[in-house]
Amino acid sequence: MANLNDIEDFVSPLINQQFPNVYRDDADLMVLFVKAYYEHLEETNRSLNISRDLLQQTDVDQSVDDFLDHFKKTYLYSIPDETTVDPAFLIKHILDLYRSKGSKRALELFFKLVYNRNVDLYIPNEHIVRASDATYVIPRFVECFIPDEDILKTFFGTVTGETSGATAYVTSIMGTSVAGTLLSVLFLESLEGEFIADELLINQDATNKVRLNGSLSGISIENGGNNYSVGDLITVKSAANTSTTGKIKVLEVVDGTGVPDFKLQEGGAGYSTNTAISNVVVSETILEVNAIANTAVAPAFSNSGFVKDFTTYYDINTRPANTFELFETLTTPRVVLGLEDNDAFFEAANSSSYVEGIAANGDVIANGHVGSVTDTRSEEFKVLLDGTDADGTDAGSVLLLDGTDGLGTDASNNVVYEITTFGKGSMVVFETSGSFSSDVEVIRFAGNTIANTLLVDVANGYATGQFVGKRGNTIGITNVSVADNSSAAWPSDSQAFITGSTSNTGANIIGNRSGNNTVITIKTVTNARTVNVFTDFINANNSGNIPFADLRIDGAGSNVDNVATFNILLDGTNSSQTNMGSKLILDGTDSSSTDAGNNVVADDHPPYGFSKSSSANFLDTIDKALTSQSELLGEILELNITNTGNNYTSDPIVLTQNRFIDNYLALDISLNYVNKAGPPFEAGDILITTKTKDLKTFTFNTAVSNTFTVGEGVVQVVNSTVNTFGTVRESNTTSLKLGDLKTVTRGEAVFVTGSSVNLIGNTITGLVNSKTVDPVENIILNQTDSSGSDAGSSLLLDGTNSSSLNAGNNITTETATVRTTANTTENNDATAKVLTINNTSQSLTARRITPDYKFEVGEIIKTGDSSKAAEITRLGEGVNTYNRFIKTGVNANTFANVKSGTGIISKVGVVESGLRFKEGEKIDFTVLKWRGPEDQLISGNAVVNGTGIGEGYWKDNTGSLNEDYFIHDNDFYQTFSYQVLSEFELNKYEKALKDVIHTTGYKLFGRVVVDSFNNTEISIANSSVTQA
Repeated sequence: MANLNDIEDFVSPLINQQFPNVYRDDADLMVLFVKAYYEHLEETNRSLNISRDLLQQTDVDQSVDDFLDHFKKTYLYSIPDETTVDPAFLIKHILDLYRSKGSKRALELFFKLVYNRNVDLYIPNEHIVRASDATYVIPRFVECFIPDEDILKTFFGTVTGETSGATAYVTSIMGTSVAGTLLSVLFLESLEGEFIADELLINQDATNKVRLNGSLSGISIENGGNNYSVGDLITVKSAANTSTTGKIKVLEVVDGTGVPDFKLQEGGAGYSTNTAISNVVVSETILEVNAIANTAVAPAFSNSGFVKDFTTYYDINTRPANTFELFETLTTPRVVLGLEDNDAFFEAANSSSYVEGIAANGDVIANGHVGSVTDTRSEEFKVLLDGTDADGTDAGSVLLLDGTDGLGTDASNNVVYEITTFGKGSMVVFETSGSFSSDVEVIRFAGNTIANTLLVDVANGYATGQFVGKRGNTIGITNVSVADNSSAAWPSDSQAFITGSTSNTGANIIGNRSGNNTVITIKTVTNARTVNVFTDFINANNSGNIPFADLRIDGAGSNVDNVATFNILLDGTNSSQTNMGSKLILDGTDSSSTDAGNNVVADDHPPYGFSKSSSANFLDTIDKALTSQSELLGEILELNITNTGNNYTSDPIVLTQNRFIDNYLALDISLNYVNKAGPPFEAGDILITTKTKDLKTFTFNTAVSNTFTVGEGVVQVVNSTVNTFGTVRESNTTSLKLGDLKTVTRGEAVFVTGSSVNLIGNTITGLVNSKTVDPVENIILNQTDSSGSDAGSSLLLDGTNSSSLNAGNNITTETATVRTTANTTENNDATAKVLTINNTSQSLTARRITPDYKFEVGEIIKTGDSSKAAEITRLGEGVNTYNRFIKTGVNANTFANVKSGTGIISKVGVVESGLRFKEGEKIDFTVLKWRGPEDQLISGNAVVNGTGIGEGYWKDNTGSLNEDYFIHDNDFYQTFSYQVLSEFELNKYEKALKDVIHTTGYKLFGRVVVDSFNNTEISIANSSVTQA
């Protein structure tokens, strides 16, 4: 079938074939006529000629001018008649222009098609400033070290934190060195969650892992300084100079009024939430001091490795020089001297003087520094106008002033009065030797025999208190007492000083920075263990108000009445060892060897006067005399601050104390280990060694009424020289469980311990309450007769009663006989917390948690979950018992930061993490903007997390005014406007552009730009614009 487009140009050649043969044969003239007619119609511009060219005329490239005009009117409405482009080409591509209407492409096509020029478009809406419109980018990264380059490359792409579950995409990796340590820094995008320090980072295909170092994520502020403002920038660097420089920004500031901010920095060990056991002491007196010195203890070795402090020897490792001793009494020996009138003396006195106290015989018996001088003397003068003229005549009310001045010159009308002084002054003196209260009569200045005066009276103004700690040049004192009650404040006059009663250390007082009213208790503890705590102090007073330390071993001088009952056996007591019956001759038995008559003076032993048992004396066991209780002791997790206190002008010293165990001397330990199993030990791990001890349990046939107290000691007297001891673990009416079992000879070593101890037979007596139980076993009636024959159910008791008579068939049994005896065990754990670790040398340091149980060489240490274990090969304990930070019961550390002034930094944010900061390390700060000499620099410690922060930047600048961004003006700079950048003035193309491609609602602007687009190419012939 012929294609419809296959149209012949001429029809006339086909006419002959259109007639039947009959016409061609018989009417050929007719055929010729029709053919001539078609030939006529096929002539140019004839109808058939035109109709046969219709398809050709629709192609603008071949169409006649009449058709082009029609096409232009139809398709190029509003397009200028005069264009630089061929009309046929313009008509052919006009659809591309219409389809792209409303876009920059339409403008470019319009100018290219109409004017054959390139053009550009400026959209003012894209250059309007919008608040917060710019994109701010904060780089994020993690720090690690991957020495193998091939492994390093595997961490490109998605990475995951093994512990945190955080994910990110690593886009680049940078290798660097910080303080000699190599680092790999992985830069992240698409961060989800936060990585944490020390966790393992897993690469995309989980083939490799690397441990993260962590990066600076915050600062724990200790001292916020003052005069800072929100937004201030501060650079930070590790005080050890092992990091690069980071940057922080002040986020919050507060104004301080002398209120301290308390932060627990180290929880220590050996603490209880029971305020009767553990307490938080905040020094109500804070003294700023200098020239701390101890003249009695010098840091020098002797041949024995000790130095001498008066008559006592101390190991120099445990008795450092120039150090006050914890809890010792500090004294400022202040006296106020009342002095007789002496002009020369008071004129010479000042607060830098040194005075001497002189006895009646002229000896110097006291010395001291002058703190202050108060001249309380009064002055009086009178002029008597009677009989005062030169002739001795009564002058009446008239006085002739003639020649009365000191030079003998006529004084005219002037009178020079002679002043009379009376009364006394006073002087504050700090005694350095002797006592001004004893036999001093005259006070004089050292080296000045002329300036002296009589001593009228002395007032004792001694200040005393208890030393609780030192930080820098400030010391903390509590339990302050001032002798004359003249002031609750510790004296800080010029030349004031303090001395320690035990350490002999002294220091000069610069100022008193005290506050008051702080109340803090321990809220929670962790890593706790049960410990039996004794609560009596040897330095306390007994019930007779006599210090225990002043008592004799036998209790003499206790001032406690002896209420004990003494029995005297009147049998065989005379000198010839004859039985005295019921008679006793008391002759010459009193202390003066006089006949005592019928009186007997018992040789008793006075009681000590302990609170638990005021009657206990040296014949009783310690367990009976001393009070103990079971307490849960551990590491402080949180403090409860009831009242922060106020009016402090310096940071108070905080001492957290368990005063019942701090002298156990349970010090931090160091150890080496071998045979390590599991992952490496880490700081913070809780290490445990288990100690197994034997127990013995008795179960009775019959219930007993004498139950014991748990923790009470018991004794069984085996014979006159052998005793067995134990401690009650459990006790009720049907059973008794004992531990700490040992059998000893009096004055000799233990020879039986644990389950080997035999308690069957003799009475067991409680050492506290004296209750008893008889552990007698049952008698089994089987083969028990003397011949070894089976006795059946019968037993012949022969000669068993006290009179040696046959007892017949009767058996007298003890009540509460023992039915069973069982040997069991108990476990006691010694625990410690790892402080530092060196996995290379297989050594660590640890803080003891259990003061009553220690580690031992050869024991196995393990973590609580048993995932790590090792064997101890060496064990060492701290020797400096004066260092409270290694001693259980006082090793917690709470920092108090007093906020005084304005602009005190309370919160900061990290702007740039820097590299290689370590958790908790001290930080050096540098303020980037000088704010004046009154600025106080802050102090604090690094807080390290897994993900680091780079300094942020704006990815674009649409949010700020500049040469490219402008304020909305509702005209040119608005949402619905555009500007054409071309070689022509706007009036040349404005109408045509609006008619053809302009978008309704938009405002058109034009600007002439010359030679801006010479190199711009735009393809029209091959353009293809997809219509939306």
